[in-house]
Amino acid sequence: MIRTIFKNIISDTVLKIVVAIFLLLLIFKPMNIKDIDLDTIMIFFNLMLIISLVKRAKILAYISNSIINHVQTTRQITAYITSSSFVLSMFVTNDVFIITLVPLYILIAKQLNLSIVYPTVLITIAANLGSAFTPIGNPKTFS
Repeated sequence: MIRTIFKNIISDTVLKIVVAIFLLLLIFKPMNIKDIDLDTIMIFFNLMLIISLVKRAKILAYISNSIINHVQTTRQITAYITSSSFVLSMFVTNDVFIITLVPLYILIAKQLNLSIVYPTVLITIAANLGSAFTPIGNPKTFS
């Protein structure tokens, strides 16, 4: 099992591209350890851990079933999740709602055998646009 996981990682095209870009960037600008914000990394790790626990506790399945029962078409599911991403990211950062709503949509998509990529892109775009409307949703400062 570990061997197949390792083979999947090694054969992943996106990973190869990211590593190539990373190595190219190291040539032009050497990395400084101060550039890594460990607090932010730990906050996102904890958020992903909480989402995983919510999924394991079947709370995510309950929410996905209520969404499925509430709408009539698959297009409405995508619109509901995307508009929720847009509106809610105005009040909490866009990263939080991307990390929260994408697993919810993937669970719904697997239940109904729907496409995953296009609605995930829509959720991400909606979260970024929604967070740009308020300073609460996009609290990044530029230095």
